[in-house]
Amino acid sequence: MQYTISLDSFALWVTAIVCMVFVGVGLWNIRSIFSKANDKVTKLIHAVVLIVLLGPLVYSYLYHPQKYVIGNFDVFIKRPIGDVVIHVKDIREMRLVNSTEMDGTIRTFGVGGLFGYFGKYHNPKIGDFTMYASRQDKLVIIYTKDGNAVIITPDDPGFPDRLKMKMNDVLY
Repeated sequence: MQYTISLDSFALWVTAIVCMVFVGVGLWNIRSIFSKANDKVTKLIHAVVLIVLLGPLVYSYLYHPQKYVIGNFDVFIKRPIGDVVIHVKDIREMRLVNSTEMDGTIRTFGVGGLFGYFGKYHNPKIGDFTMYASRQDKLVIIYTKDGNAVIITPDDPGFPDRLKMKMNDVLY
């Protein structure tokens, strides 16, 4: 069963503003590259700026979560490149996260608003976790048997119940 995800207002604004700024600066750099016919240093500088801008934008787009799918034996986090798979039999616990639990969360290596919230994070109450989220509410945490924690944000409030049913089916 597929579960949609939607960006919260902060992620929408960050994504819109960053894309507009990067497109504007990118177009200015492209125009500068083509207008400086013989100036190789200026062309190189503008090309480097263009690559530096495009890198994070492309990376963020390719690795942002698009939807979640509960299959027969797996939970899939669908992304434009490289889906993440969590085997249902490997899930130790799954629960909703209340907003106060997220106080003090820091991003250790991840994205905090551009196309969502994903990557590695740390929290004093939860510890280290990986987030594949599109919003800062409706948080569901999945603990695996090997000690990893994953936070996702399905739009459908029935997701946790469906996953618990699937976990019970796999156990028996």
